[in-house]
Amino acid sequence: MKNLQSPILTLNDAAILLHYTDTRSVVKWCERNDIPIFSEEGGKRKYIIKQQLEQARLKDFIGYLKNKHGEQWMDAYQSYMNLHLPLFINPNTEEKINLNFKKNTYRPKSEHEKNFLATLLKKTSTL
Repeated sequence: MKNLQSPILTLNDAAILLHYTDTRSVVKWCERNDIPIFSEEGGKRKYIIKQQLEQARLKDFIGYLKNKHGEQWMDAYQSYMNLHLPLFINPNTEEKINLNFKKNTYRPKSEHEKNFLATLLKKTSTL
């Protein structure tokens, strides 16, 4: 993927995000989710609007949050997206979770585990 900040995605980039190996699957996915596919004038390259793809990907999740949390669904959504752990339990309270990790009991083995643990510890240190 070339430019993550771009508001558009080529079908190849969308295939990567959707974990598809073929752009034909992306076209079918876009049709099922009512996402228009555009093409550059005079060119073969096709693209979609990145925001529409993200909205379609999150549609079921947002529906779940609306059903579970009612009018506070947006607070719950922001909590999930920011890894604000206390609000995973109840977004209507300021209840804190006791995150007393035992030091030196777990050692990450792969780089992916190390990066994930570092990100998680950064987020929990702000609690």
